[in-house]
Amino acid sequence: RLNGTGMGREVTSASDRENRQVEVDVVGTGPIHEVTIVRNGQDVHSHQRCGEEAAFEWEDSEPFESIALAGFDGRPFVYYYVRVVQEVGELAWSSPIWYTPPG
Repeated sequence: RLNGTGMGREVTSASDRENRQVEVDVVGTGPIHEVTIVRNGQDVHSHQRCGEEAAFEWEDSEPFESIALAGFDGRPFVYYYVRVVQEVGELAWSSPIWYTPPG
């Protein structure tokens, strides 16, 4: 979830100064090697050796202006998703969540 909104959705904030709160809750089919939060295609936070379940929160406090991408319509946005790697090498990804400022 991003600021309480589930994956696959768009979140519009009240302000582009607002921090983004990412909540992760993962259940694997076996031991999890690593859970990584990916922002705009870049790894930004991870947890390793989680057992079969992982739950944590991470706050992205980078200024929106410094990380925003330009959409095809010119509106700035940031996207996040979670990548999971199990000990046996199996992979899973969440659907992305797009974050846009008001307007």
